[in-house]
Amino acid sequence: MNNMLILLLTILAVLTLSWIFQGLRLHQSCKGDIYSTLYGGFIRYFYRYVILRDCSESGFLRALLGTHRIVFSTVNTEEKQRVRFCIIFCNKGIIVLCYDKMRGVFQGKASDKNWKVVRTDGDGKQHTYRYHNPIREFKGYLSRLAAFFPDSHIEARLALPDGCDFSQLSSDVKVIHFGELESELTGVHAVHVSDEDIQAMYSKLIGK
Repeated sequence: MNNMLILLLTILAVLTLSWIFQGLRLHQSCKGDIYSTLYGGFIRYFYRYVILRDCSESGFLRALLGTHRIVFSTVNTEEKQRVRFCIIFCNKGIIVLCYDKMRGVFQGKASDKNWKVVRTDGDGKQHTYRYHNPIREFKGYLSRLAAFFPDSHIEARLALPDGCDFSQLSSDVKVIHFGELESELTGVHAVHVSDEDIQAMYSKLIGK
């Protein structure tokens, strides 16, 4: 075995170990979150996030919507809590998701500053948590986006994990489960946006 082959095998081994380590960390951090749904599985998300280092496209969404671009962003509340957003530019316009991986029974009204989330934790007991109502930040985010793209069709959804119960929740924005994302995206009806315009909107938002 020559030195060049040893070097190549060493580099490959180091890369493989690095990917395994990053994959374990990524799986732990995004377990139960929306990313596997958006990318058609954790392995596909891992490939985009770790190996390609480009999450602006999804093979799953390409099969579903065709040409598209994805942008993730966050807004901090006054209490320094993060409200997370995913913008999808596609031929149906702009689809904005406000998402979280909090699970349980959601209770509250659109006007409430905080909602309640009731769930049974690992100790087998039922606990009630205070959950910041993201609707105010969501509406502000949508307003800024509408001002940035005044001629675009914009759809908004609040997305929560499958199994969440939001029957006791009143929201000004439609609430869906992660598992309903596919039907929601395909169900949007709007004036067709060209591939060139999709790329132009994406570039405008990210400043390129």
